[in-house]
Amino acid sequence: MGRASLLILIAPLWIAASVSDPQLRNHSCYKQISTLLDTWEVSRFWRLEDTGPVEIHRTATGQQGIWLESHKHPGGKIEIIQLSGTKLTRVTWNPGSCDPTETKETLSYDRVKLNDAFSDEYLDRILKENRAGIIYAWSPHMPLSVDGRYRVQRAATQLNLRVFVALDPHADSAMAKAIVTRRGWDTSTLRRLESIELFNRGMGNHYPVMVVFKNGNIVGPVFPGVKEESVYLKFISERLAKK
Repeated sequence: MGRASLLILIAPLWIAASVSDPQLRNHSCYKQISTLLDTWEVSRFWRLEDTGPVEIHRTATGQQGIWLESHKHPGGKIEIIQLSGTKLTRVTWNPGSCDPTETKETLSYDRVKLNDAFSDEYLDRILKENRAGIIYAWSPHMPLSVDGRYRVQRAATQLNLRVFVALDPHADSAMAKAIVTRRGWDTSTLRRLESIELFNRGMGNHYPVMVVFKNGNIVGPVFPGVKEESVYLKFISERLAKK
């Protein structure tokens, strides 16, 4: 099973955080649902991922690599899911009952394939070994994402940062390899994006897309599209300046 198959990859929409769990608040079992959510993550900033027929919201947690999802089904069923790269816990409230059921799954993947991918494990290694840097995802099917890499690299060089490159997981292999060879890029730029953490942050919705990290954590939202070098430089500097 590929990691991307777990995710709904559409343009995200953040919802207001002034009210806790607005998508769930009117449910008859909200007290029990919110109690569970509080044990998993008190500060929740939900993002709408899919509008139907099952309405899906997702939020990061204070622990990188662990995400929460709420699934509202037609008819009133609610599922709250805690997802990491290795485990999935699903708590379900069926209509007419506030006594939930819980199931747990261990997620397994093709380890050989992930060895050469831009996986969660590879991401963790990057975050641990580098004080700060940039992750940039490209696709051979989006020519501007090829040119955009140079602009990001020039901005990063001014800030003495490394750029780590990930490939569109659905890219045509021959096309990607031809571009990498012709441009003289390192073969690490062929690592296919397979990180749940990065997918959940919105990487994979559009190419190119980049994100900044520092001190072991992803900083702020992803930055999609090709920009001028000065725009990249401003964005990266602002991300690094955040406490």
